Amino acid sequence: MENIVNDVLNQMKEISYGWVEPNGVKHFKSKQNYFKEFYRIMTIKQIEEYKVGTCFESAKYAAYLLKNKGCNPRSFMINYDDPNKLAKHTFTVVNDDSNYYWVEASWVNDQIKFSSLDELIDAVIKRYPRMYKIENLDRNLIHVYEIDEFTDGLSLNEFVNKIKTNEKIIAK
Repeated sequence: MENIVNDVLNQMKEISYGWVEPNGVKHFKSKQNYFKEFYRIMTIKQIEEYKVGTCFESAKYAAYLLKNKGCNPRSFMINYDDPNKLAKHTFTVVNDDSNYYWVEASWVNDQIKFSSLDELIDAVIKRYPRMYKIENLDRNLIHVYEIDEFTDGLSLNEFVNKIKTNEKIIAK
């Protein structure tokens, strides 16, 4: 499994962090309000054509590549429920009989292999304060949801609200 994961991670290196408006304009940095208004979940074709994506596309693309290699990936969204922070992150996980692998390209990971899903999710949560500049992280505001699908074309709010209807996973 580790070889498959490394192969997928190498393929994902071709994708830069950014997003594309429906009219084809690429963004590598944008103001939070602009992103909230104009961002839409990109299709696999758009990700491959434009070679950009946010963590949403990274997780979606990782799952797509893993499925094409015969794996059964799962994707998750972690939401930090603070209205003053845009602290949402998605990632994909795949496992074999003994390990869980964190497969994403949005965040550079120093560890990709874990002995349990709880350990992996905890590693993602521990990165939140640094990645989102959160002082005194309140773990009670962390909610983890499994993503059933990345519906193309949804806005950020539509996507988050859709995923929030899924059952929460307890983050220990």
